[in-house]
Amino acid sequence: MEVEWDGWCAPPVLERNSEVLAVRIAIGALLGPLGGVSEYGRQLIRALARQDTHHRFLVVTDCPDQLSGLGSAVKVVPLRFHGGVDRLRWQHLALPRVLRRLRPDLYHDTKNAIPWRCPVPSIVTIHDLAMYRCPETFTPAARLFLKAHIQHAVQRARRIIAVSRSTRRDLEELFRAGARTVVVPNGISSEYFEPVSDERRREVLARHALSSPYVLAVGTLQPRKRIGELISAVQKLRAAGRRDLRLAIVGREGWKSDALIRRIEADPAGIRWLGPVPRADLPALYSGATLFAAPSSYEGFGLTVGEAMACGTPVVTTRISSLPEVAGEAAEYVERPTVSELADALERLLADPQRRVVLTERGREQARRFHWDRTATETVAVYESALGDPVVPERVRLSDPALDRFAGHWLSDRRRRSPRRVR
Repeated sequence: MEVEWDGWCAPPVLERNSEVLAVRIAIGALLGPLGGVSEYGRQLIRALARQDTHHRFLVVTDCPDQLSGLGSAVKVVPLRFHGGVDRLRWQHLALPRVLRRLRPDLYHDTKNAIPWRCPVPSIVTIHDLAMYRCPETFTPAARLFLKAHIQHAVQRARRIIAVSRSTRRDLEELFRAGARTVVVPNGISSEYFEPVSDERRREVLARHALSSPYVLAVGTLQPRKRIGELISAVQKLRAAGRRDLRLAIVGREGWKSDALIRRIEADPAGIRWLGPVPRADLPALYSGATLFAAPSSYEGFGLTVGEAMACGTPVVTTRISSLPEVAGEAAEYVERPTVSELADALERLLADPQRRVVLTERGREQARRFHWDRTATETVAVYESALGDPVVPERVRLSDPALDRFAGHWLSDRRRRSPRRVR
């Protein structure tokens, strides 16, 4: 079915109202894959719809049903995505055609990438640079794919939104892009992620075959999340006498996860992998956990840490990358995500109920500092700054010539074989 445009692709007419420039801003948001990046796109767009702004937002997304009923300022444009490597077609062939029809004044990509042939000025949100900071945790193909997209986006964007000061430091160190980078922290949906009723908690835990006490971890199964070390730490505590303690893991399979899954399946008494769960179940899973553990060796923001704190769950995490920005003084920290340090931190909290109460109170207070409405307000300011800047970004020297060849050869091949119409 051909996309209906309903007149939203009229030639740009910029109007001034109270000295504010009213423009059309296209936003690309892949919301189907689970994770922090899709949550960012979903919540940012909803918050933008609540803004008292004269701008209009054209949201190109694979999940239009998730963005229904947002009001007249938001137009949702469906664009199908089939997962996996179809990201290349979606991002670099179908999306530019949609943008040429819509003719927005600015394009904002919410997921680390900009189309190779983007027809309008653009900004990008960079969530993390894990492919540079811990490259050994990616497959070679994934590393090449992600680097190609990040480097092009940094080169092309008029403005770069970094979700944390840590990510901005990485962008400056790796690309000297600090002058165009603005830190706009993510929000935490504290009105959604909050302690649930005992009845709701019992219902969700029973459905997932869980019972207290358990340590919860939420995130894609991939090496930098250090779930393997966390499994070993919990197994160490169980062997030392805490036989009733279990580890519950929520998240989808990621790269290099086969060995980890075999370890989980080999210990059904101590480890429960729930896989991806409905978002509606997460507050109850957080609230039911005795502790939440995020032993990652690198995070761009650490959204799950904030969600756990908002639900009143004490957090154990690392003092690495952005995690101290999110957790503040409301977490039990380990300096390195080793088995011994994690086991010691978990045991300290399990043995000290009063310390858990203190962290619960601090955590809820800390989570309230991050709000999506503030994220949206600061993002609109970035839009207006980018539109007022006629300067084309300086060229960033790519660190690997193979990335240029990869992008150019793939795009020219797909352009020869792709259909002319967006379906």
